[in-house]
Formats: sequence, structure tokens, C-alpha cells
Amino acid sequence: MNCPSCLQTIENHCQRCPFCQATIVGRMANIAPPRASDREYIENAGLQVGQAERTFHGYLAALIERVARWIPPRIRRFPHSEVWLSLLFPGLGHIFLGWTGLGLLIMGASAIMLGFLVVLALDPGAPGTTTYLFWFGVFLGICHSHAVLLANRQFPDRPKFTTPALNLTILVVLVGQLNLLGWTLYGARYRMNVRGIRLEGHFRAFQPIFNTGDFLDVNPVAAANLRLGDLVMIDRYTLDRVIGLDGDILKIQEREILRNGSPLPGRQQPVTTYNTQREIPYPLSQTPVMGEGSFVKVNKGEAGILYWGRQLRSIPIGSLQGRIDGILNPPERACRFVNGVRTSR
Repeated sequence: MNCPSCLQTIENHCQRCPFCQATIVGRMANIAPPRASDREYIENAGLQVGQAERTFHGYLAALIERVARWIPPRIRRFPHSEVWLSLLFPGLGHIFLGWTGLGLLIMGASAIMLGFLVVLALDPGAPGTTTYLFWFGVFLGICHSHAVLLANRQFPDRPKFTTPALNLTILVVLVGQLNLLGWTLYGARYRMNVRGIRLEGHFRAFQPIFNTGDFLDVNPVAAANLRLGDLVMIDRYTLDRVIGLDGDILKIQEREILRNGSPLPGRQQPVTTYNTQREIPYPLSQTPVMGEGSFVKVNKGEAGILYWGRQLRSIPIGSLQGRIDGILNPPERACRFVNGVRTSR
């Protein structure tokens, strides 16, 4: 008789195949639990993994003990060892507490994120470095806080810092680490992204004063400090020059802008001159066009501008993103603006 499962020759009276452990029912075979050899292999693999984990914890404990010998006793008694290890590298604190799998997962995720930041650093045209660093910092903060939570549950009676003091410590160290990482990876570009706003879009309306890709030094400005001729950023698409303030009347006449009946001085002309045929970004394409003879009065606390060269507007100064005080990058275009006039660095 042959086993229907493994086709090995077996005795007719067998109820279980001695080779594959299949149960013989008539001429059919029901597969039984894994063979003894398979069970031994799984058990041995589990034992090896457990042994490797214990060995890793042993090495880690030995390393911590050896490092601790060089630390003064007062510092050695500091609570929350898991926090300092987590701040050293995310995941070490979890491994110290016995959460090896989670700790290794956090270490792997942190390494992948760091690799992503390095790839961005190699691309000089990649914007948004500060944004990615911010989210990396949020991830690290969650990891550190989770390590503290696990430690408090595992050792409820141990001496520990107060929650505000510990959170403040984590925040200060984390901010320092992220700034150091930003400077290391991006150098001067990190400072640009912290302070500057990148002028984006595929239009030439702001040339020759501004080019697409310029990093602009934009700073908040109060109504009392805004002057005629200052360059301001209105929104992510729009910037221009202040051509009117409290009580001024702006008028379009013979394709020229008049303020209180007089032509604007040369240094106070709008960046985008009056041109009703100019192509503008799609979200703004429905902006109405003002024709000859149109005028607007600038209210108190507002600034008058020529919006994309087609509409006079009086907008609240508080709604502006800020005054443009210079160009930070690229280096060959770096400059300062004093009352809207370009000067050297």
C-alpha cells in the first residue's frame, strides 16, 4: 500500500504514515500537524532567536555598565535612562526597556527618514527642507515620549523628573539636534528655508527685480512702518510695490497710474506694470480688469497696489505676508531692499 500523500510504501494496517505523518482514512490522507522534525526545527529557530535576543541585551547591558563607570555617581543616578538613550538614537530607549522589536523598527524608520533628508540635501533645487525636518522632529518627539510612557508603566515607583521638566528637556535637546542636522545637511540653504520664502511659479511678471526660484527675506511689518515704494508679499503668488497709503486716490489714466492726480515717481512704479493682456496663474485668472478712468481710494490702515497689472486694490496691511527686505539666494542675486530700492549686501 502506498501513502496517498507522499507515495511511500507503508503497511496496509497503518492509520498514520510513518514518513509524512498523514492520517490514512481508507485510501485518502489527511495531513496531520507538522512532522516531528519540522516541529524541532521551529522550536530550535525560536530558541536561537531567544538566545540572540538575550545575547544582544547582555551586550547592551555590558556596554551601558561600562559607560556608566566613567559617569560621575551624581549623574549616574539620573532617572529616565531610556530618554537619554532615545535622544542618542531613536529606538535605543525602547530596546533598553525590553521592547526590542519596536526599538529596531523605530531605528529602521529613523534611518530611512535620515536617508530621505540626505537625498534632499543632494538636490540643490529641492525646496521645503524645513518642513521635512519639522515632521522628522515630530516623529522623534513621539518616540521619546512613548519611551517615557513605557518606562513609567514598567517602573512606577522609581524616582523621576516631573513631567513639565522632562518635556522641556526633550524639547530643548530635540530642537538643538534638528538645527544641528539642518546645518549639517543643508548648510546655508537651511538658513534660507528658515527665514525665506521661495518665489514659485512659471511666469515672468516680476522680472527683472525678481526671478522664479528666488528665496526672499520676508518680514512682518506694522502699518506705521510701511512706506510708499516698499515691496510687499501679498500671497504665495503675488508680490508688488506699495503705491498708495492712507487717503491716497489711485487712478488709471492713459495706461498710467496716478496718485492724487500726479504720476508716480520712477522708484515707486509697480513691479507689474499696467497690462490687461498679461498671463497670470490660473487661480487668479478671473481677476477683473480695470479700464481707463478707474480709480480706488486707499483706506486707513491699508495699502494700495496694482494687482497683477490689471486691478487697483486697497488691501489691509495686516493681511500681507510681510515686507520684502531682500533676496537671500541664489548668491549672485543676493541683495537688500531699502524702501524698495535694491542695494548690495
